[in-house]
Amino acid sequence: MSRKNLLASALLCASLVSLFAISTAQAATTAEGKTRAQVLEELKQAQADGSYYCNDSDRQWECNAIAARQQLALQKAPQLGHWLSQSGLLEIEIAACGQSLCGTVIKELGQNTSSTSALGLQVLSGIKPVSSQQWQGRIYNRGNGLTYECLMSLASPTELHILAYQDTPANGKEQIWNRVD
Repeated sequence: MSRKNLLASALLCASLVSLFAISTAQAATTAEGKTRAQVLEELKQAQADGSYYCNDSDRQWECNAIAARQQLALQKAPQLGHWLSQSGLLEIEIAACGQSLCGTVIKELGQNTSSTSALGLQVLSGIKPVSSQQWQGRIYNRGNGLTYECLMSLASPTELHILAYQDTPANGKEQIWNRVD
């Protein structure tokens, strides 16, 4: 196994265990003479500014490391769980869906005034972190059939604020969902 593959395997394992907190092997260097900590910092920066592309087979191990980091972040997302919509008529489960979060209606409460059931409807999609306190994605409004951009943030462990907007968040409309579980 090549040094690069060994480094890739070690990096991926360390990522899965501790979100890139590499312990005693931190001083090990790559073929380019960089420490693992330097490589990780470069990966985080490239991911943050969107300049990193995971289509280079020679650097596939970096792609795997980034994907593992994203998956771990999703598994620890405080938004995961069951939420009651602002109207109080829908219970939505927010869960990991691939590399992002999504929200699916799991229960209808009260009278259904629509001719179709909302059960199983995905109302949140593509939710990804934009900062440690805020997530961004899309929200579907079944009342008018439109999908909007949205920003999500936790006001407290039991209160989720969702700002739905078309062009700019300044023109958006806020909803407050309450945790059920």
